[in-house]
Amino acid sequence: PHSQAEPAHRHDYIIEIIGYKHNDMYSFIAMEMADTDLYRIISNQPMTEEETRPLFKQMLDAVSFIHSKLVVHRDIKLENWTLFKNKTIPKLIDFGLAHVFKTPDEKILHAFAGARSYCCPQIAKRHPYNGYKCDAWSLVVCLFTMVSGFFPYKIACNDDWRFEDIYGKTRNAPKSIYSLYNRVWPYSDELANLIHMTIGVQGNIMNNIDDIKKDIWCTNHT
Repeated sequence: PHSQAEPAHRHDYIIEIIGYKHNDMYSFIAMEMADTDLYRIISNQPMTEEETRPLFKQMLDAVSFIHSKLVVHRDIKLENWTLFKNKTIPKLIDFGLAHVFKTPDEKILHAFAGARSYCCPQIAKRHPYNGYKCDAWSLVVCLFTMVSGFFPYKIACNDDWRFEDIYGKTRNAPKSIYSLYNRVWPYSDELANLIHMTIGVQGNIMNNIDDIKKDIWCTNHT
């Protein structure tokens, strides 16, 4: 059997499944072929704030879309953002760890999932977690790493001294992380505030995807 992907489920910033087929032993999926991925780009050189903003807004749009379909990805990381059209269009890939909620009221998950440096504190500590907010955490870890070239935390639990010193204990997490290395935050205060309100604060005040979409750094077109 062979099928084409359903057009209604396509999104500009999510990898397109062109078709699939399967037999008694295997299933095969044909997808678009990307130019590269964000991890390879960042490994060579961090991006400027001006380069990062349009890419991140597209990434944000993709995550917002899957959340509107009650899907949480649970493995958002630089390696899972492929790039197209001269590295200007990001597309999210690898939904192998994704979870689909049955109703809009559901949001809590328990299973450990995701890459170590991108996991939210609840996942890192093996606690129940809000799947949507943990996607937001991972997405903003990508944002921090895109402009800095390094991860904000090795892992978001007390095993990491940076996390122990910074999380919930400072007014501006990105600036404080840079100060740990005797460096000055070189980007805008708006970017620092967006990052801080997602990976620097505890509890209900942490940004979700809708909060990030409304943030001044994302809505600023200059």
